[in-house]
Amino acid sequence: MRRFFLIVFLTALLGLPLNSLAQDSSFGLEEGDGPSLLTAANTQAQPVQAAPAPAAPAVTAPAQATPDPVEAEPAQAAPALDQVSPPPAVVEPAPAEVGSAPTADVSVPAATAPVQAVAGSAPDSVEPVQVKPVPALVLAAPRKAGVGKPFLVRLTSDLPMESVLIRWQGREVVPSISVWNDRHVALAMLGTDVLTERPGKEELVVVASVAGKENTLRRTVRIAPEDYPKQELTLPEKMVSPPKEVHDRIAAERSRTTAAKDTVSARRMWRLPLERPVQGKILSVYGAQRILNGKPKNPHRGLDFRSPMGNPVKCVDSGRVILVGDHYYAGNSVYVDHGNGVVSMYFHLSEPTVKEGDEVRRGQTIGLTGMTGRATGPHLHFSLSVQGDLVDPAPLFTSTADKLLR
Repeated sequence: MRRFFLIVFLTALLGLPLNSLAQDSSFGLEEGDGPSLLTAANTQAQPVQAAPAPAAPAVTAPAQATPDPVEAEPAQAAPALDQVSPPPAVVEPAPAEVGSAPTADVSVPAATAPVQAVAGSAPDSVEPVQVKPVPALVLAAPRKAGVGKPFLVRLTSDLPMESVLIRWQGREVVPSISVWNDRHVALAMLGTDVLTERPGKEELVVVASVAGKENTLRRTVRIAPEDYPKQELTLPEKMVSPPKEVHDRIAAERSRTTAAKDTVSARRMWRLPLERPVQGKILSVYGAQRILNGKPKNPHRGLDFRSPMGNPVKCVDSGRVILVGDHYYAGNSVYVDHGNGVVSMYFHLSEPTVKEGDEVRRGQTIGLTGMTGRATGPHLHFSLSVQGDLVDPAPLFTSTADKLLR
């Protein structure tokens, strides 16, 4: 500081301009000393220049010839400060200039800040996207079924189904559609016949119309072999080989019984498990290879229940009686249609207690146990036709629908 005051004193004594002394390195003033003296306000006033004083040419000439570089920076700084305008794009966005290119004075953070603020400040201004759920159409069916075994097919839809068609082994089934737990469900029973079926692969095709659109679903079902027992019986010869005079009768009866077991009505009335027709023990199972008097015959296509003479025989489920007759092989018989291709048959009755056209309830008595037709003693032969094929009824007395879908 002493050097500073010494310079001021000498300047006043000699009458020299201060800026010329600043340029003379002999006085020892270096860049950075006394910055408050080099402001733009002090350089513009220059009150010391008003007093005339003799100046040495060597000292004043450099001051007139060369402008002060330190004074030039403050002189240019003031106009630059005046030209700086507030950034309106940040505080007040101008919609008319959105498409214009930003100038060099606009910084990236200033330009992006309003966009981020708008995006984060009004989330409710964005209209939510309505995502429509895809309607589910689900087919449930087993991948494998044994020869002669029944199984179920179920189609479930979130939306109403206008129609459902099932194709299986050359037959077409139109199952009825019901509503369960706000789902639209079509359930059908299928199967194979031990008399005609062989192990292999079969194609299941389901065609459903939903909301005016036709959907086709396919499934391959593998038919697996079953190990059925053999059964040897000794019977009167006329029961094994019927005489010629009854051949026409047998053919006529076969025509009527085939039409009955092929019945497919629109309304499904059956539900699982079925009710047993009698409570007796099963004497002969489905699929047993019959050997009569040493001669191989067709396999047994039903169940033989032990039942005493005159014992009531109950209907396995609700339905409509479609055939009542006295047949050469089956004796007194009753056929009941349960809807959607399921028909139950009761043979060897001593007396039917219903007539054709009757509506019957589940568990209602339809006849009494007997031994008519080709029978050696009182018992009940029960068969079940599914889409025209005689299947094994045994699983249907104990299984639920879910079990027969697997």
